[in-house]
Amino acid sequence: MILDKDSRVKTKILNAIVEDPEIVLLLKEKYVDEEIWKFCIERDPTLFHKMKHPSESICMFACSVDGSNLKHIKNKFKHILITDVMCFTAVKSNPKAILYVPKAMINEELKEMAFDGDPSLMAFFDTVRPEYVARLLVEKPYAVRYVTNLNEDIICEAIKESPSICPYLNHMTPRMLEVLYQYHPAFYNLYKNNVDAINE
Repeated sequence: MILDKDSRVKTKILNAIVEDPEIVLLLKEKYVDEEIWKFCIERDPTLFHKMKHPSESICMFACSVDGSNLKHIKNKFKHILITDVMCFTAVKSNPKAILYVPKAMINEELKEMAFDGDPSLMAFFDTVRPEYVARLLVEKPYAVRYVTNLNEDIICEAIKESPSICPYLNHMTPRMLEVLYQYHPAFYNLYKNNVDAINE
């Protein structure tokens, strides 16, 4: 099979960037199509923000590889319209991308998908659904340290499900201790005389 000139050039480019994707930045634009850019971004996601005029397709791809690339679309590539699908793709790829989603586009589903991947992100939001927090604390009790709208009711519900949250609490109220005693008496003995754990 005999390749035409353009195909031969493209083959040489692909062979070169396999070894070092950053080479793409040195090439003339006419030799670099979307396929080559995607190939490079997949291997080195940081190359995305060094582009000059990425297409919407490239932006979507960059978000799927590393969701944090959403910040470059928001701050640098302002000619690209950020869509709900793009935000979802970015957060699914990298939970921290929720920090770069335009405020008007943030919803509970998006936030909770981010928190599932990285509970520490709850610290950046004033409100999180109590029902979600209660469920998350059962699955990941350490996440209690990141909840900004934590209250006694949520903690008591979490204690009912599992006592594993107790080591992560700065203090426990008498009501929390009562719930612990009622549902997990064996664990109650670990905390009843612990002055650092009980705030009466």
